Amino acid sequence: MGDCRKNIRGEKEVSEPLENHLREIVFRKIAGDIVASRDTGDTLRKWRIYFNLTQRELAERIGVTPSIISDYEAGRRVPGLRFLRRFIRGMLEADMAEGGVKIHRLVAERTPPDVILAIHEYNVPVSIREVAEAVNGEVTAYSDGLERNIYGFTVVDSLKAILYFRGNEFLAIYGETNERVIVFTDVERGRSPFIAIRVAPLKPRAVVLQGCLKLDSLAAKIAESEEIVAITTMLDRKTIINNLYELGK
Repeated sequence: MGDCRKNIRGEKEVSEPLENHLREIVFRKIAGDIVASRDTGDTLRKWRIYFNLTQRELAERIGVTPSIISDYEAGRRVPGLRFLRRFIRGMLEADMAEGGVKIHRLVAERTPPDVILAIHEYNVPVSIREVAEAVNGEVTAYSDGLERNIYGFTVVDSLKAILYFRGNEFLAIYGETNERVIVFTDVERGRSPFIAIRVAPLKPRAVVLQGCLKLDSLAAKIAESEEIVAITTMLDRKTIINNLYELGK
């Protein structure tokens, strides 16, 4: 699992696989909204304005004239699937060129309330060993990865995440990068979180299981095979969140 990329200023960027998955989530959201709309032109205009693009800027990006964009938005033309793909991907590519802020916002809006209890990106790398110490945890699988660095953390209500997340919606827990630790709260054995991670297209570097006295044997096997450090802790969630925020300061 490679490190997250850095830009020319040395700041961390979102990893390319995560960029692609998040973009596809938002692509389907926008496409569904346009197709289901009673006024296609008005919906096209709404999304273009949301992404802060003029008709000329979007037209240049997708290789058409501004008048064509105007015709579709005014309802003088009916867009086909090919044009819709170009229209949506043009907006998403423009946003990714600016850091993907609006894409991340749209992904976050899909997340049911109270599933993600805390999410944070670090300005400096933090080792997984530091994470284990911060949560007063016991490393129960893949201890070889303790010296790896992470760049953020997410604390998740494990039951709600399993109930509400579907398919790629699980990617919302990764924030800006999957080079992070995911904390699942109120876990008994850890099997369900690791099965969910096993089938997800991206994996975190470490998983903390809060409330877990003994890691499930299958969960341990998944952690080892996926090279994910598994940490168990009985520390309360509030203290875990506070301690993780303190790391990297």
